[in-house]
Amino acid sequence: MNNSCPRNITHSALPEDSKIIPIIYMGIVFFLSRLFYFFLGIRFYVNLDASQFIDTELLKSNLFQSIYYLHIQPPLFNLFLGVVLKLFPGKYAEVFHFIYLVMGLLLAISIFATMTRLGVSGKQSFLWTLLFIVSPACILYENHLSYEYPVAMLLCLSALFLHQFLSHVRLRDGFIFFALLAFIVLIRSLFHFIWFVVFVLCILYIHRQRWRKIAVILCVPLLIVTFWYSKNLYLFGSFTSSTWFGSSLFKIATHRLSEEEWKLLQNNGKISGLTWTELFNDNVILHTYIHTYIPIFLY
Repeated sequence: MNNSCPRNITHSALPEDSKIIPIIYMGIVFFLSRLFYFFLGIRFYVNLDASQFIDTELLKSNLFQSIYYLHIQPPLFNLFLGVVLKLFPGKYAEVFHFIYLVMGLLLAISIFATMTRLGVSGKQSFLWTLLFIVSPACILYENHLSYEYPVAMLLCLSALFLHQFLSHVRLRDGFIFFALLAFIVLIRSLFHFIWFVVFVLCILYIHRQRWRKIAVILCVPLLIVTFWYSKNLYLFGSFTSSTWFGSSLFKIATHRLSEEEWKLLQNNGKISGLTWTELFNDNVILHTYIHTYIPIFLY
Protein backbone atom coordinates (compact mmCIF):
# COMPACT_ATOMS: atom_id res chain seq x y z
CA MET A 1 0.00 0.00 0.00
CA ASN A 2 1.40 3.39 -0.94
CA ASN A 3 1.49 6.43 1.30
CA SER A 4 -1.04 8.40 -0.69
CA CYS A 5 -4.25 9.47 0.98
CA PRO A 6 -7.21 7.13 0.43
CA ARG A 7 -9.87 8.56 -1.85
CA ASN A 8 -12.56 8.53 0.82
CA ILE A 9 -10.51 10.69 3.18
CA THR A 10 -11.02 14.42 2.75
CA HIS A 11 -8.03 16.70 2.94
CA SER A 12 -8.07 19.84 5.03
CA ALA A 13 -10.28 22.56 3.56
CA LEU A 14 -7.74 25.15 4.72
CA PRO A 15 -4.01 25.39 4.13
CA GLU A 16 -2.07 24.70 7.29
CA ASP A 17 -0.80 28.28 7.64
CA SER A 18 -4.33 29.73 7.26
CA LYS A 19 -5.48 27.86 10.40
CA ILE A 20 -3.23 29.83 12.72
CA ILE A 21 -5.18 33.11 12.64
CA PRO A 22 -8.60 31.51 13.32
CA ILE A 23 -7.10 29.57 16.21
CA ILE A 24 -5.63 32.80 17.65
CA TYR A 25 -9.03 34.52 17.37
CA MET A 26 -10.63 31.46 18.94
CA GLY A 27 -8.23 31.66 21.86
CA ILE A 28 -9.09 35.32 22.38
CA VAL A 29 -12.83 34.61 22.36
CA PHE A 30 -12.27 31.66 24.68
CA PHE A 31 -10.38 33.82 27.18
CA LEU A 32 -12.90 36.69 27.05
CA SER A 33 -15.89 34.36 27.38
CA ARG A 34 -14.38 32.78 30.50
CA LEU A 35 -13.86 36.22 32.02
CA PHE A 36 -17.46 37.11 31.18
CA TYR A 37 -18.84 34.00 32.89
CA PHE A 38 -16.50 34.58 35.84
CA PHE A 39 -17.95 38.05 36.39
CA LEU A 40 -21.44 36.52 36.16
CA GLY A 41 -20.54 34.44 39.21
CA ILE A 42 -19.55 31.09 37.69
CA ARG A 43 -16.88 29.37 39.77
CA PHE A 44 -15.06 26.08 39.39
CA TYR A 45 -16.83 23.48 41.52
CA VAL A 46 -14.65 20.97 43.38
CA ASN A 47 -16.29 18.13 45.27
CA LEU A 48 -13.74 15.57 46.35
CA ASP A 49 -16.35 13.65 48.34
CA ALA A 50 -18.01 12.23 45.22
CA SER A 51 -18.55 8.49 45.30
CA GLN A 52 -16.37 8.02 42.20
CA PHE A 53 -13.30 9.40 44.00
CA ILE A 54 -10.96 7.67 46.39
CA ASP A 55 -10.79 9.28 49.83
CA THR A 56 -8.53 12.33 49.68
CA GLU A 57 -6.41 11.15 52.62
CA LEU A 58 -5.66 7.92 50.78
CA LEU A 59 -4.86 9.84 47.61
CA LYS A 60 -2.40 11.98 49.53
CA SER A 61 -0.79 9.32 51.71
CA ASN A 62 -1.08 6.04 49.80
CA LEU A 63 -1.77 6.97 46.19
CA PHE A 64 -0.40 4.09 44.14
CA GLN A 65 -1.64 1.28 46.39
CA SER A 66 -5.08 2.91 46.47
CA ILE A 67 -5.11 3.15 42.68
CA TYR A 68 -3.95 -0.44 42.26
CA TYR A 69 -6.75 -1.86 44.40
CA LEU A 70 -9.39 0.46 42.92
CA HIS A 71 -12.06 -1.57 41.12
CA ILE A 72 -15.25 0.53 41.14
CA GLN A 73 -13.75 3.03 38.70
CA PRO A 74 -11.04 3.09 36.04
CA PRO A 75 -7.79 4.43 37.52
CA LEU A 76 -6.64 7.46 35.56
CA PHE A 77 -8.96 10.16 36.86
CA ASN A 78 -8.27 9.26 40.49
CA LEU A 79 -4.56 9.13 39.65
CA PHE A 80 -4.90 12.63 38.20
CA LEU A 81 -6.63 13.82 41.38
CA GLY A 82 -3.98 12.25 43.59
CA VAL A 83 -1.04 13.75 41.72
CA VAL A 84 -2.52 17.25 41.88
CA LEU A 85 -3.38 16.88 45.57
CA LYS A 86 0.16 15.72 46.33
CA LEU A 87 1.92 18.42 44.32
CA PHE A 88 -0.39 21.33 45.19
CA PRO A 89 -1.96 20.56 48.59
CA GLY A 90 -2.94 24.18 49.26
CA LYS A 91 -3.83 25.31 45.74
CA TYR A 92 -5.37 22.21 44.18
CA ALA A 93 -8.66 23.92 43.28
CA GLU A 94 -6.86 26.60 41.25
CA VAL A 95 -4.69 23.97 39.56
CA PHE A 96 -7.73 21.87 38.63
CA HIS A 97 -9.41 24.96 37.21
CA PHE A 98 -6.33 25.87 35.14
CA ILE A 99 -6.04 22.33 33.77
CA TYR A 100 -9.71 22.31 32.78
CA LEU A 101 -9.26 25.65 31.00
CA VAL A 102 -6.39 24.14 29.00
CA MET A 103 -8.62 21.16 28.22
CA GLY A 104 -11.32 23.54 27.00
CA LEU A 105 -8.91 25.25 24.65
CA LEU A 106 -7.64 21.91 23.32
CA LEU A 107 -11.25 20.80 22.86
CA ALA A 108 -12.02 23.91 20.79
CA ILE A 109 -8.91 23.55 18.63
CA SER A 110 -9.55 19.85 17.99
CA ILE A 111 -13.18 20.50 16.99
CA PHE A 112 -12.16 23.27 14.59
CA ALA A 113 -9.28 21.27 13.09
CA THR A 114 -11.38 18.13 12.65
CA MET A 115 -14.20 19.98 10.89
CA THR A 116 -11.85 21.69 8.47
CA ARG A 117 -10.13 18.40 7.71
CA LEU A 118 -13.52 16.83 6.99
CA GLY A 119 -14.27 19.49 4.41
CA VAL A 120 -16.32 22.02 6.36
CA SER A 121 -15.48 25.57 5.29
CA GLY A 122 -13.18 27.58 7.52
CA LYS A 123 -15.84 30.18 8.35
CA GLN A 124 -18.44 27.58 9.29
CA SER A 125 -15.94 25.58 11.34
CA PHE A 126 -14.91 28.73 13.18
CA LEU A 127 -18.51 29.82 13.81
CA TRP A 128 -19.78 26.45 15.06
CA THR A 129 -16.75 25.99 17.28
CA LEU A 130 -17.25 29.42 18.84
CA LEU A 131 -20.93 28.72 19.46
CA PHE A 132 -19.97 25.54 21.24
CA ILE A 133 -17.24 26.95 23.47
CA VAL A 134 -19.38 29.88 24.68
CA SER A 135 -22.51 27.77 25.25
CA PRO A 136 -23.74 27.43 28.86
CA ALA A 137 -23.53 23.62 28.68
CA CYS A 138 -19.84 23.76 27.78
CA ILE A 139 -19.20 26.27 30.58
CA LEU A 140 -20.97 24.08 33.15
CA TYR A 141 -18.97 20.96 32.30
CA GLU A 142 -15.75 22.94 32.18
CA ASN A 143 -16.36 24.20 35.72
CA HIS A 144 -17.13 20.83 37.27
CA LEU A 145 -14.39 18.51 38.51
CA SER A 146 -15.55 15.34 36.79
CA TYR A 147 -14.32 13.01 34.08
CA GLU A 148 -16.93 14.04 31.49
CA TYR A 149 -15.03 17.08 30.21
CA PRO A 150 -11.64 15.35 29.90
CA VAL A 151 -13.32 12.46 28.06
CA ALA A 152 -14.98 14.88 25.63
CA MET A 153 -11.63 16.52 24.94
CA LEU A 154 -9.90 13.16 24.43
CA LEU A 155 -12.65 11.94 22.08
CA CYS A 156 -12.30 15.02 19.88
CA LEU A 157 -8.52 14.76 19.86
CA SER A 158 -8.72 11.06 18.99
CA ALA A 159 -11.03 11.84 16.05
CA LEU A 160 -8.49 14.37 14.77
CA PHE A 161 -5.55 11.95 15.02
CA LEU A 162 -7.60 9.13 13.52
CA HIS A 163 -8.21 11.28 10.45
CA GLN A 164 -4.54 12.22 10.37
CA PHE A 165 -3.54 8.58 10.54
CA LEU A 166 -5.97 7.40 7.87
CA SER A 167 -4.94 10.29 5.60
CA HIS A 168 -1.17 9.96 5.82
CA VAL A 169 -0.59 6.57 7.51
CA ARG A 170 2.04 8.06 9.80
CA LEU A 171 2.81 5.67 12.64
CA ARG A 172 3.22 8.61 15.03
CA ASP A 173 -0.39 9.67 14.47
CA GLY A 174 -1.54 6.08 14.88
CA PHE A 175 0.28 5.70 18.19
CA ILE A 176 -1.23 8.93 19.54
CA PHE A 177 -4.69 7.79 18.43
CA PHE A 178 -4.42 4.43 20.20
CA ALA A 179 -2.92 6.09 23.28
CA LEU A 180 -5.87 8.50 23.45
CA LEU A 181 -8.29 5.57 23.19
CA ALA A 182 -6.47 3.87 26.07
CA PHE A 183 -6.74 7.04 28.17
CA ILE A 184 -10.48 7.16 27.53
CA VAL A 185 -10.96 3.50 28.49
CA LEU A 186 -8.96 4.03 31.69
CA ILE A 187 -10.94 7.15 32.65
CA ARG A 188 -14.55 6.27 31.86
CA SER A 189 -15.95 2.76 32.31
CA LEU A 190 -18.62 3.46 29.68
CA PHE A 191 -15.87 2.91 27.10
CA HIS A 192 -15.14 -0.77 27.55
CA PHE A 193 -12.18 -2.87 26.50
CA ILE A 194 -14.31 -4.25 23.65
CA TRP A 195 -14.81 -0.70 22.33
CA PHE A 196 -11.02 -0.34 22.16
CA VAL A 197 -10.59 -3.71 20.46
CA VAL A 198 -13.18 -2.84 17.78
CA PHE A 199 -11.09 0.16 16.75
CA VAL A 200 -7.96 -2.00 16.71
CA LEU A 201 -9.58 -4.58 14.44
CA CYS A 202 -10.99 -1.93 12.10
CA ILE A 203 -7.62 -0.19 11.68
CA LEU A 204 -5.84 -3.50 11.17
CA TYR A 205 -8.37 -4.46 8.50
CA ILE A 206 -8.15 -1.11 6.68
CA HIS A 207 -4.35 -1.26 6.63
CA ARG A 208 -3.97 -5.02 6.64
CA GLN A 209 -0.90 -4.84 4.39
CA ARG A 210 0.82 -2.85 7.16
CA TRP A 211 -0.55 -4.84 10.06
CA ARG A 212 2.87 -5.64 11.54
CA LYS A 213 3.87 -1.98 11.86
CA ILE A 214 0.45 -1.04 13.22
CA ALA A 215 0.61 -3.89 15.73
CA VAL A 216 3.87 -2.42 17.04
CA ILE A 217 2.36 1.04 17.70
CA LEU A 218 -0.81 -0.28 19.33
CA CYS A 219 0.76 -2.97 21.50
CA VAL A 220 1.71 -0.66 24.39
CA PRO A 221 -1.75 0.98 24.81
CA LEU A 222 -3.43 -2.40 24.31
CA LEU A 223 -1.20 -4.12 26.86
CA ILE A 224 -1.83 -1.41 29.47
CA VAL A 225 -5.61 -1.67 29.08
CA THR A 226 -5.44 -5.48 29.08
CA PHE A 227 -3.29 -5.44 32.22
CA TRP A 228 -5.80 -3.33 34.13
CA TYR A 229 -8.77 -5.50 33.15
CA SER A 230 -6.80 -8.67 33.90
CA LYS A 231 -5.76 -7.28 37.27
CA ASN A 232 -9.41 -6.75 38.20
CA LEU A 233 -10.23 -10.26 36.99
CA TYR A 234 -7.47 -11.74 39.14
CA LEU A 235 -8.16 -9.70 42.29
CA PHE A 236 -11.93 -9.21 42.10
CA GLY A 237 -13.18 -11.82 39.65
CA SER A 238 -14.46 -9.33 37.06
CA PHE A 239 -12.89 -8.57 33.68
CA THR A 240 -13.90 -4.93 33.72
CA SER A 241 -12.70 -1.49 34.73
CA SER A 242 -15.67 -0.93 37.05
CA THR A 243 -17.54 -3.36 39.29
CA TRP A 244 -20.45 -0.93 39.64
CA PHE A 245 -22.46 -2.64 36.91
CA GLY A 246 -24.87 -4.22 39.38
CA SER A 247 -25.46 -0.97 41.24
CA SER A 248 -25.92 0.95 37.99
CA LEU A 249 -28.39 -1.64 36.69
CA PHE A 250 -30.27 -1.40 39.99
CA LYS A 251 -30.63 2.36 39.63
CA ILE A 252 -31.84 2.09 36.03
CA ALA A 253 -34.44 -0.51 36.98
CA THR A 254 -35.79 1.24 40.09
CA HIS A 255 -35.32 5.00 39.83
CA ARG A 256 -38.94 5.59 38.66
CA LEU A 257 -40.61 3.32 41.21
CA SER A 258 -42.96 5.04 43.64
CA GLU A 259 -42.99 4.13 47.32
CA GLU A 260 -46.29 2.25 46.87
CA GLU A 261 -44.93 0.19 43.97
CA TRP A 262 -41.79 -0.50 45.95
CA LYS A 263 -43.70 -1.79 48.96
CA LEU A 264 -45.94 -3.92 46.73
CA LEU A 265 -42.94 -5.61 45.13
CA GLN A 266 -41.36 -6.09 48.54
CA ASN A 267 -44.53 -7.64 50.02
CA ASN A 268 -44.75 -10.01 47.04
CA GLY A 269 -41.18 -11.13 47.71
CA LYS A 270 -39.89 -9.92 44.34
CA ILE A 271 -37.31 -7.52 45.78
CA SER A 272 -35.39 -7.34 49.03
CA GLY A 273 -36.33 -4.87 51.71
CA LEU A 274 -32.70 -3.86 51.96
CA THR A 275 -32.89 -2.15 48.55
CA TRP A 276 -35.12 0.57 50.00
CA THR A 277 -32.15 1.81 52.02
CA GLU A 278 -30.08 2.28 48.86
CA LEU A 279 -32.97 4.04 47.11
CA PHE A 280 -33.38 6.37 50.08
CA ASN A 281 -29.67 7.21 50.11
CA ASP A 282 -29.69 7.90 46.36
CA ASN A 283 -32.68 10.21 46.76
CA VAL A 284 -30.91 12.12 49.52
CA ILE A 285 -27.83 12.48 47.32
CA LEU A 286 -29.94 13.65 44.38
CA HIS A 287 -31.86 16.11 46.60
CA THR A 288 -28.59 17.54 47.93
CA TYR A 289 -27.17 17.84 44.40
CA ILE A 290 -30.23 19.72 43.10
CA HIS A 291 -30.37 22.16 45.99
CA THR A 292 -26.66 22.91 46.37
CA TYR A 293 -24.84 22.27 43.11
CA ILE A 294 -27.30 23.50 40.46
CA PRO A 295 -27.90 26.95 42.06
CA ILE A 296 -24.17 27.65 41.87
CA PHE A 297 -24.45 27.81 38.08
CA LEU A 298 -27.88 29.46 37.99
CA TYR A 299 -26.80 32.27 40.31
